[in-house]
Amino acid sequence: MQGVPFFEPLFSAGNQFVVRGPHALGARVEQAVRAQMASPFFPVSFDALPADVAFVPMPAAGHVDRAALGYSIHAFDVRHPDHAVGYRITCSESGRAAAYVPDNEIACGASDERWRERLLDHLRGTELLVHDAMYSADEVGLRRGWGHSSHVEATALAIDAGVGTLALFHHHPDRTDAEIDALVVECVELVAARGASLRVIAAAEGLTVDV
Repeated sequence: MQGVPFFEPLFSAGNQFVVRGPHALGARVEQAVRAQMASPFFPVSFDALPADVAFVPMPAAGHVDRAALGYSIHAFDVRHPDHAVGYRITCSESGRAAAYVPDNEIACGASDERWRERLLDHLRGTELLVHDAMYSADEVGLRRGWGHSSHVEATALAIDAGVGTLALFHHHPDRTDAEIDALVVECVELVAARGASLRVIAAAEGLTVDV
């Protein structure tokens, strides 16, 4: 979201954008976008943008059908201290789907195992899952309740959901490329140990994924 003030199409008159946010956040989505462009944080206020921007809450059912455009989007709650939403995007013609799950803490105890099952239901059979994997296995235990997952947890979730390709993302900002590559190797080893066919990659800017 912090890239919004630098999104060039917002500075072109005639452009129209719709920003959707979960009902649980209400008007806070618009407030957050406006606040980061308010003085003294940014020299151009949100109201000064030439483009037309509308803020629309997701429908209560969490589903947006864009059959005319060839796809539909299903939104679902994930686990983060200040709320976050995951998305499943499905091709209307083929039924193939991809899921995007940011800021999500997978780990759960016996008391909320049903929450994990509901999450799996949203992800089952997706060709591509892009999932939060900010922490290593050692780090995640020290940061419970922070709203993020480890690469191991993301891999186990993808295996259980029957995902085709898992793209680890939301990398820790201090992680080097070599360290991320090493985490992917650990994930591949876990997949082999489980006898699964999941492909695991690390998301990177400009990456194109064939599924």
